[in-house]
Amino acid sequence: MATTMARAKAKKSAGTASPTAEAEPAAKKSASSASITKGDIVWIDYEGWVLNPNGTRTLFDTTRAEAAKKAERFDEKKVYAEFPIIVGHGRILPGLDEAFIGAEIGKETTIRIPPGKGAGERDPKLVELHPLREFLKQEIHPDVGMEVSLGGRKGTITQVTGGRVRIDYNNPLAGKTIEYTFRVARKAETTEEKLRAILEMDYGLADQFKISLTKGGAEIVIP
Repeated sequence: MATTMARAKAKKSAGTASPTAEAEPAAKKSASSASITKGDIVWIDYEGWVLNPNGTRTLFDTTRAEAAKKAERFDEKKVYAEFPIIVGHGRILPGLDEAFIGAEIGKETTIRIPPGKGAGERDPKLVELHPLREFLKQEIHPDVGMEVSLGGRKGTITQVTGGRVRIDYNNPLAGKTIEYTFRVARKAETTEEKLRAILEMDYGLADQFKISLTKGGAEIVIP
């Protein structure tokens, strides 16, 4: 995780919590209204769409419940809410990360990200065949579309035939052009806000942590 403005010391241990890209803007941002810089901690909400070859869009991720419902992608188990990121830290797609730099708080922006600045191009070598018996031994009945993990790698089953299972280990977004509509909701200003944002990124439920600020540092009690 990125370094914080304060030195954090945990009472109990609970584990430890890209290249610059230029997204292709579908809606230009005004340079005069820019307020977000690299290293800022901000809360964002967004809609992520895959642009299909036939001109349609498919929603693959969002923080907005209404958008998920409208696209018939709503998941009752998911919490739809703004969440924090460290701008320019490389934990999200490079093209999206770059787009946050210079963004105006509260302004909705739409960008398009080509594969080279998103999840990369597809690699045919990452599509592999595995014997069906490997799955049956584990009492797994493979089906097309099922996500599996083999040898520490995650992939998606694309075909089951002739005693073999074809698995695609490419990122599901590889080779796809992506469109994001996003808004920077707010920016962490105080030391405590920044610490809580980082705790939320690494652990979730940041409100359960007790933070005591001290001169030159902070003490964090992990529940």
